[in-house]
Amino acid sequence: MTTQVSPSPSFTKTTTPPDWLGWVSKPNRPYGRGTLDILWSCLFTIFICTWTIQHPMVPGRDEKWQWISIRKVWLMAFTVIAPEMLIGSAIGEYLLANESVDEFKNEISQDWTTTHGFFALMGGFVVKSRNNPPLVIRVSGRGIMNLKDSGSPKPVTKRDIDDRSKADILVKATACFQALWLVIQCCARVQQNLPITPLELATVGFVGCSLVTYVTWFSKPQQVNETITILEAPALDFQTLRSQVNKGWKSDIEISDEYQTSVIKALEEKGRIKTLHYFAGHHKHSMRISMAAGSLFGAVHIIAWNFAFPTRVETIMWRVAAVASTVMPTVLLFLLLISLPQGPLSSINDSYVYPLLKRLGRTNRQERENNAVYGTMRLYLIVALFITFRSQPPSIYTTVDWSKYIPHFS
Repeated sequence: MTTQVSPSPSFTKTTTPPDWLGWVSKPNRPYGRGTLDILWSCLFTIFICTWTIQHPMVPGRDEKWQWISIRKVWLMAFTVIAPEMLIGSAIGEYLLANESVDEFKNEISQDWTTTHGFFALMGGFVVKSRNNPPLVIRVSGRGIMNLKDSGSPKPVTKRDIDDRSKADILVKATACFQALWLVIQCCARVQQNLPITPLELATVGFVGCSLVTYVTWFSKPQQVNETITILEAPALDFQTLRSQVNKGWKSDIEISDEYQTSVIKALEEKGRIKTLHYFAGHHKHSMRISMAAGSLFGAVHIIAWNFAFPTRVETIMWRVAAVASTVMPTVLLFLLLISLPQGPLSSINDSYVYPLLKRLGRTNRQERENNAVYGTMRLYLIVALFITFRSQPPSIYTTVDWSKYIPHFS
């Protein structure tokens, strides 16, 4: 008879307890799952959630599929490293799309929906002028209103946009089922006093971020490859069209002159706007929302404070990185809140914080240093999720006894 060994308190030493296990190749009694089972479950959940959650901008004219695929892979990697940025961008786009609905109903059309607003932020609407050759440029909702005097916008129904969307309901359902199953397993392990790995805990946190983004982007088109010409304007001189369209983008997105230049370059290149942000819809509160989400996502890692790590050094490093990943976004969120003009905390910034930072000469340098430290802490947490598998307590590989949850009569 084999006795299961509970996590030993000696894991806090610099040496690994002799009864701990490294790679477990396949399930065997009394260990019901192997290392590969844990890795596959978590990595597949992260991959399918990341794959289905992407709602990239509409690609440019004649843009090759290889570059579209590379851009999507890059966005997936960015999402895994910083899921809180995805939440901030998603909620920011949702706010902008809703604002455009109110503006259009008052000035142009009662049929403009949140989906229209999302589609405009994705670069889905274009305006063509009757110049020879014609000028083609993408516009936001505000840009369309600024150009309405040049012609009546073409009626575009929500169904017209949905027909261009290639959202795969089956894949999304698979992602939701896989994520739900992982969460149920982790909850059952906790209820039966079975330990979970740091990777499983981090995956649950990632699932939470994905759920928020799924709900926020529920009305957003996905995998759209074609634009819609919403307005055919008469022949315009280049400078007039440039000023009107720029005003539209700047009003919606709070962008720099460099962004405006890239919009104009879209006339001469393939037509895909090269944004300075992860997504085009950068609301004024997007960064604040991202920092709040980052604090919550970092706090998930603090739950592993007393988890079993191979050595005392790794335990301390995990705790430091988890606390830093939680506190640093919170501090930045506070600085962003006090920087709001005429905000409730603006007097603190004007009287104390900004003068102090300016006196120290760290107003810009501090931001770069904070980003570097924050990125390092997050990268370490990602690496630590996997290196801990080289030595884990045997109870990690004990599966949940599901029979305890099946009603039975004696």
